[in-house]
Amino acid sequence: MNKIPFSWLPASWGLKGKSRELAEAEYYLTGYDLDIAKARIEHGLESPAFTKRVLDITLAYGKISAYDHDMRLAEIDHTDEVALALAKLDADLKHNKISAQEHERKTADIKNEPYMAMPKISWDPVDPSKTFFELDYNDAFVQSLRANSYQGTDEDVINRWLTMCATAYCQRWHQLIQNSSAMCDELGATTARQNTVNTINML
Repeated sequence: MNKIPFSWLPASWGLKGKSRELAEAEYYLTGYDLDIAKARIEHGLESPAFTKRVLDITLAYGKISAYDHDMRLAEIDHTDEVALALAKLDADLKHNKISAQEHERKTADIKNEPYMAMPKISWDPVDPSKTFFELDYNDAFVQSLRANSYQGTDEDVINRWLTMCATAYCQRWHQLIQNSSAMCDELGATTARQNTVNTINML
């Protein structure tokens, strides 16, 4: 059954501006269409706030996924290419499209910052020859090594850096072992002296 025109209603005669638009929308529309109309009346069609509100309403009515909502919201909020890429990357992480490590790597790539990680390490205590690890690094990391006097192909640069790290690690452990040994020797000497004093006192 068709409704009579809104303008025929006595209740509409004194209404003007947004109040009239809102009352007319509520008279003709329901549900999703009404909420969209209210958003248009409140914000105006050209307003970014209207676009955001439409996204929220569309999500609330299940007409769009939460992931697509966040991706489109990022496009509204960010005009800068880098900021937009980072915002979309955050959405990927939020909705489990990528892992935390992938997010970290891709963030570094977007910002052109050095990145290095060991995503997999396998240690065999019985057969050390079976021990291995995987490296994940970006071009910015290699360039940062080159800027610090590492030369050669990319593979050479990485290998020399790994050798330097391994050498420094071994030296550190060697120093710790020496320090621990010295502490044990000192502790043993102190204990021996105390035992001697105790024995004398007992005589």
